[in-house]
Amino acid sequence: MKLKVIDPRLSIFQAFIPIETFSKLISYNKINLETGNFVLSNMNVKWPLRFIKEYTLCFIFTLLIGQNEQLFSQHNLHFKSYTSNNGLPSGSFSEILKSPNGYLWLHSENGISKFNGYDFTTFYFNSKSDKSITSTQMLMSFVDSLGNLFLASKNALFLFDDATNEFKKLLGFENLNEMVFFQSDNRRSYVLLKNNLYTIQINPIRIKKTVIPNISFMRYTTSSLLSNGKLYLTTSDQFFLLDLSTLKFQQHYFKSPVKLPIQLNEVKNGVVQISAPNQLFNYLPSSNKIIELTARATETSQIRNHTNLKLSINGCLYYLNRAGLLSKLDLVSGSIYEIDLAKLLKPKFKEDILFYNLTKGTNNNIWVENIGAGLIEIDLQNFEKGIKNHFYEGNSSIPTHNCNKILEDSDGIIWLLSAGKGLIKAEKIKSNFSTIYSSSNQSNQATTNVRSIIEYAKNKIAVGTLEGSYLMDVGENEAESFNFLNSDFYNNSTPISNITLSNNGEIWLSNWLNKSIIILDPTKEKSTLINNTDSNKFGGPTLRCSLNDGEDIYWGSSNNALFINQNETKSSSKDPIEIALKRDEFSKNLGIIFCLKKLNKDKIIIGSQNGLYFYSIKNDSLTAFLSKKESEIKINGTDIRSLHLQNSSLLWIGTNGKGLIKLNLLTHETKHYTTSNGLSDNFVYTLLEDAHGYLWMGTNTGLNKFDPVSEYFQFFTEKDGLGFDEFNTNAACKLSSGKMAFGE
Repeated sequence: MKLKVIDPRLSIFQAFIPIETFSKLISYNKINLETGNFVLSNMNVKWPLRFIKEYTLCFIFTLLIGQNEQLFSQHNLHFKSYTSNNGLPSGSFSEILKSPNGYLWLHSENGISKFNGYDFTTFYFNSKSDKSITSTQMLMSFVDSLGNLFLASKNALFLFDDATNEFKKLLGFENLNEMVFFQSDNRRSYVLLKNNLYTIQINPIRIKKTVIPNISFMRYTTSSLLSNGKLYLTTSDQFFLLDLSTLKFQQHYFKSPVKLPIQLNEVKNGVVQISAPNQLFNYLPSSNKIIELTARATETSQIRNHTNLKLSINGCLYYLNRAGLLSKLDLVSGSIYEIDLAKLLKPKFKEDILFYNLTKGTNNNIWVENIGAGLIEIDLQNFEKGIKNHFYEGNSSIPTHNCNKILEDSDGIIWLLSAGKGLIKAEKIKSNFSTIYSSSNQSNQATTNVRSIIEYAKNKIAVGTLEGSYLMDVGENEAESFNFLNSDFYNNSTPISNITLSNNGEIWLSNWLNKSIIILDPTKEKSTLINNTDSNKFGGPTLRCSLNDGEDIYWGSSNNALFINQNETKSSSKDPIEIALKRDEFSKNLGIIFCLKKLNKDKIIIGSQNGLYFYSIKNDSLTAFLSKKESEIKINGTDIRSLHLQNSSLLWIGTNGKGLIKLNLLTHETKHYTTSNGLSDNFVYTLLEDAHGYLWMGTNTGLNKFDPVSEYFQFFTEKDGLGFDEFNTNAACKLSSGKMAFGE
């Protein structure tokens, strides 16, 4: 038997391992993140993340946004590819960025593509139009805080106009190296071009030109720093300061030419540090002087002679050479740290790895662009520890080892450009999947045929399988409290088709084969067998589903019949009684009834092998759902395996082979979701809604999470840490604590 349990309230690992315990396991090398196995010494149990041959529980912990980001593990990214089949333009892409208003921009040899999360719009170059980019050779991209996109070619600056959906040329110049683009604290954009300062305002577009006459030479700026309304710039022989409030410009000459590249870094009290190969200066604003200091290791290191593959973050320079040596130069302390990425990765990859570049993340981290090693993340706070996370085809669902360009946006989504694989979206999973062995004495017997799960008391569940039934304590927070409860008072080897809970807390288990019901009283540890030899009473061999509406218990059978156990105040009999249904002409053959949902006081929704039906309690009448409107999916005749009523008018329908259907019960409007919309599989066996409004679906090929608002699917498989990929009809339950359990 296998289960999966989801807890939307808990942070990663807290639900089954205390954080302090997890930290100790890491520190004592008790966890192998490569194989996914770890050992708890107090349980003497090994917990693999893959296939197992004993009774297991697979716990899934769904995070609230922003909690314990540092604990995302190897399997906590979900990857989705966009190729030409999704509208991605052909060609080789060289750059990727995202604007604050949510659009993704891609540079290719054929044009600039805009992606809104669903559709691609490509703007092709036209050298003869002033409403188009005049060259596809875009060398720089800038996005301001308002979401405006600026593009710079080798001789022009362009702005994208959202209102007209066009690019507009703002400025022309002879050489891109003549231009410095920056954005001030006043949310205006500026361009410094030779001895002219251009102030750019948007909506409407206004460009104000201010001449700064005392600039003698402003070409080939090597470094710039904007701080507190002041712009600092350097060339090989000059240091400049521009006060944007007064437009006062100051110019300083170095005594002798400074070797490139130069790095500007603000230190205490407005002092600006000027760090160059073999030289170190401080600019003192109080005296308006530049003072030369003794060069440190960060200035004298040969690394400073490299101009490529450099990233500046929080006073530190990060260099990466083609061979994979990553260096951190701390310009505040003067210290140098190094990581040999090639050496760390060599055991996993036989082919040579080409290291491309570094890109800044959003959580004090950097990503390593490369060909051949997959997605690599470095934690800057723990730089000396090496690789924080590594995603490749062998340990995750990433479809490539080539990450040519990487962008982590403000939402924590990582976007990749990969040669041959197009655009890849890597989204952090707000869930953690792990497989836990039980120490139950039943563990010598294996089954994966879970048919029903209910919660009969807080954190206590009853599980029915084709090889028996079990009562379990799934615990409040920790896996140590998980255990199988006493089953000596009943025969737990009976195959079970369905479980329901009576109004007085009794557990009713329907037998898969013997046309009987076992009634368990877990508090008194007492069981009662209702053995019925009259097959007509039970409508065939199996009661497949049930519904307790607060008064009576309804059962759906496997042969076209609906049964009822009436409340004790109405009947003293505990035998399910077949309801004599008044059927309309379309309801004569329900087939197997898989699911029941209470719509209102009078009506029960029935999902069956042959479609959707409504049962009237008042009239004992059965009517088939017939849409008032033509739709692309006909619900009548569809094999329905799961139902979820989101409100009194919105019904979600999981089908056997036709995907997910959204049905408005008032208007009869439908919307159809299949694998073409991102669903992993068109066989939707279970449907549960978590506290955040997301729908969770068990299918034949993984667990799916669906956002009804954005209509975005995520699906998780064994590569994401699940213990199994295939789920069963009705084997799902939402617990009162917010956890959700799924069975295979």
